[in-house]
Amino acid sequence: MQRPVGSPQYGRYQVGRLYCEGDLLYDNIVTFRKADAIITVPPFEAKVAGDIRFQFKTGFDSATFGSAIIVQNVGYDNGDLIEIRLQAPREIAFRYSVGRGTNIITIRAPYDFNDNDWHTVHLEINRQEARLTVDDLSATNPEDQTTFRHIRLTSNLTIGASVTNRNGFVGCIRAFQVNGQLMDLKSQALRGMYGISPDCIGKCQSSPCLNGGRCNERWSTYDCDCTFTPFRGPICSTEIGTRLEANTMIKYTFPTQGVTATEEETIRVLFTTYKKQGILMQLKSDRVDEKGMIDYFTLEMNNNGGVRVKFNYGFDTFEYNVPYDLTNGQNHEVIVTILS
Repeated sequence: MQRPVGSPQYGRYQVGRLYCEGDLLYDNIVTFRKADAIITVPPFEAKVAGDIRFQFKTGFDSATFGSAIIVQNVGYDNGDLIEIRLQAPREIAFRYSVGRGTNIITIRAPYDFNDNDWHTVHLEINRQEARLTVDDLSATNPEDQTTFRHIRLTSNLTIGASVTNRNGFVGCIRAFQVNGQLMDLKSQALRGMYGISPDCIGKCQSSPCLNGGRCNERWSTYDCDCTFTPFRGPICSTEIGTRLEANTMIKYTFPTQGVTATEEETIRVLFTTYKKQGILMQLKSDRVDEKGMIDYFTLEMNNNGGVRVKFNYGFDTFEYNVPYDLTNGQNHEVIVTILS
């Protein structure tokens, strides 16, 4: 019996705004830190049609480690196979066999796949064709209708390396779907697995490279690029500066051939001094223009203890003085950026 509004037996509850948090698909992320670490799920089935879709991110150095298998599934008794492999920085291949030899579909991109950005892989196979799509690039291989049979795979679908834990992938994988169903890789990683961790947190996250060094993410490790810094060593911690007196200098002669002009030039100098005079660095061309002038760049201490920047690149002379006394024995850094 329906109760009238306002009677003791009647209740009303109003639901306010609903807020969504997270993403069930793209938050399902794991990191493969070891090249022999794997996650397995049930075998891939494609009696009529099937597909695998996922995204990956890696800084994998193929020049050092060779190619990397991301997905593999085999038929132990019949030789059937599917495999997705990062062949080279700009090349991903899908290898498959359905009892009549191995077919290969290759995607070659005009950019690197090991750039530590997310890339989408979609594999489709049916009676008509096999198709591999990576980002916006796609390639197909038509199937022979007269000899077609569905693929029969008996191993588990192996993610992260081959079924024998070889030629593995190092990096992050997320949103791994088989025939439209999300494979919960993150839950497996949360239970504790060799060489695999949940989420996608790299080794560079803790900023291990010092003094302006650039951290190259390798996921199982990292390396520091100390180029354009006055430091060297594994984490850019070893100073390579020198002590100069008034009558000493260091001179470099740069090649005049094969040098490419740039639209932007950055000069960086670190120094410590108590003297209010002296050239910190100077660049001079060995060529004289039609006006009898030479291009030059000078960075020097001025009489007030500041830094003077002066240069002429074939136009007017430019000069700027820093109005602070920097001759206090402390470390100072000067960065000059010149735009053409």
